Amino acid sequence: MSTSLNVSYQAISNWERGKSYPDISNIIMISDLYNISLDELIREDKNYKDMLLEKKVSGIVDTILNVIF
Repeated sequence: MSTSLNVSYQAISNWERGKSYPDISNIIMISDLYNISLDELIREDKNYKDMLLEKKVSGIVDTILNVIF
């Protein structure tokens, strides 16, 4: 799989151990490679889903604070 995605084995190992996550372009390529939906791929990993939601909320809070101040 690493050669199909142009990522290192170390990166994949980190994904598997939850130390890091693939970026969105890699997620799309994984989805295509294994012929599964993005929804199924992301929803199966609760930690990744939570991290995405946390980033989204953090971005919204930053935007609100910038508007207020």
